[in-house]
Amino acid sequence: MHAWWDALDGFSQVLFGAAAFFGVLFVYEMFAAFTGLSSDADTDASSDFDVDSDGTHDAAQSTAVFKLFSVRSIVSFFTLFTWGTALYTSNGMSRTAALGLGTLWGVAAMVLVSVLVHFMRGLAYDGTARARDSVGSEVTVHLDIPAGGEGEVRMLCGDAITHFRAREARGSAAPAGTRARVSRILGPNLVEVERL
Repeated sequence: MHAWWDALDGFSQVLFGAAAFFGVLFVYEMFAAFTGLSSDADTDASSDFDVDSDGTHDAAQSTAVFKLFSVRSIVSFFTLFTWGTALYTSNGMSRTAALGLGTLWGVAAMVLVSVLVHFMRGLAYDGTARARDSVGSEVTVHLDIPAGGEGEVRMLCGDAITHFRAREARGSAAPAGTRARVSRILGPNLVEVERL
């Protein structure tokens, strides 16, 4: 091992040293990706009750998640760039050609990892109860809805039974136990219901 290391020129030694460093970071990042220990900042700052009826939040979230220059993709770039360049130069290739090919390998790794992370996050289920998902759902009035006022309804939202503040669509009263249907979203935790 010492003989091999001593036979390398200074440029190759720097490349192999950097390759080992980035290789360790790459292994950690891949481990983190599959176990949920992400080093990338979580871009989903939505509240527990997300009220986006026009879908702009989903589009913005998808765009924010698909970052080409995330920590993970940059580590991937330098890992393949340094390993590729180091191996090409140690096999006698000129530095310019080795740097060019190493850059191509790095860019390919960066794009591939970004795409994989994007699709992995798309498969994730966060379990967040979103009010917009409840439109059309049948609910049960949990706390009386007075005429022109607010009460509370109980419904299955996602995988959990959730309570929302509610108003009756025609402004009439709805006593506890009344079956109703969610007609629209009025606020983060407020829905409008129509008696069935």
